[in-house]
Parts: sequence; structure tokens; C-alpha cells
Amino acid sequence: MWEDPIVEETRIRRETYAARFNHDLGAIFEDICRRQAGVKTVDYHVRRKNNSAQRESNASLCVAEEPAEYKTKGD
Repeated sequence: MWEDPIVEETRIRRETYAARFNHDLGAIFEDICRRQAGVKTVDYHVRRKNNSAQRESNASLCVAEEPAEYKTKGD
């Protein structure tokens, strides 16, 4: 049977990550929450249809993420 190298690498990384926490889902969840703390998100629900001024103001909702920074048209 053929094995996909990307799937295999993903499984290895998942196993390595889970082993760091002794496969404790609670500890893994706490680590994920800690990593996400302070990360800004985009709320797409504020957009209104057929309102170009509103769409332009929503362009500033794009957020810079580590390690690269992404800029909106208005920056």
C-alpha cells in the first residue's frame, strides 16, 4: 500500500507533540490556549452587504501574525 509522506510526517509531529504532554488532552488544550492568548482575530460578521464604505473600513481588520506581518491596503 502506498504511503503519503506528508501524512506520515503529520502523524509523527502529532505523536511528538502529544508525547510532550504524556498524551494528556487537558494539558494539550491548556498549551493551545496559552499559545492563542493575545492573538487577535477577525470578526467577519461586522461586514454589511452592498456597502463599499463599510467594506473599506473592514479592511483594517486584517491582523499581523507571527512571524511575518501582513498589511492591509490602508497601511
